[in-house]
Amino acid sequence: MSRESRHPNKIENVARAIRAREFPRLLNFTDMVNRYVAIQLRDKVGSWLRNSALYFLITRGGSLTPSELARLMFRSKHYMTKLIDSLEKDSLVIRERVSKDRRTINVKITSDGVDYVMQTLRDNDWMEEEVMSCLDKSEIETLRTLIQRLRQRLVEKVGNSSSTE
Repeated sequence: MSRESRHPNKIENVARAIRAREFPRLLNFTDMVNRYVAIQLRDKVGSWLRNSALYFLITRGGSLTPSELARLMFRSKHYMTKLIDSLEKDSLVIRERVSKDRRTINVKITSDGVDYVMQTLRDNDWMEEEVMSCLDKSEIETLRTLIQRLRQRLVEKVGNSSSTE
């Protein structure tokens, strides 16, 4: 006799425990949205991680160190080096040495990078409208506030730890 047939309620009990928790739902939902948007925009928008790096650069004044960018994106410095290499190859960013400390490098968005981001934002507008169309303005603002709060908490936690994935 198999284990499953001896404990028919065990699966349902675990399923109930999963359903009672919001965190697995949040993880599943974010993965669903990410995959749905990637499928819908696959021919219009490049990699989300490339775009995220550019978005962070712009929203942080146009320039960050690779370490700052890695911390904000929850990525390793090694991964960030490869990503920056790719962005630089496409003329979307440049690396600049900081004059005060020649060992420090900033990643700076180029005008081509800004133009690229403007195009991705236009391409994303219709997708955002489609995904969020079931929410009213108040619900969208609440969602935005909650996401910002959760993200800030994670950034604080990562800032207090020595490693990022």
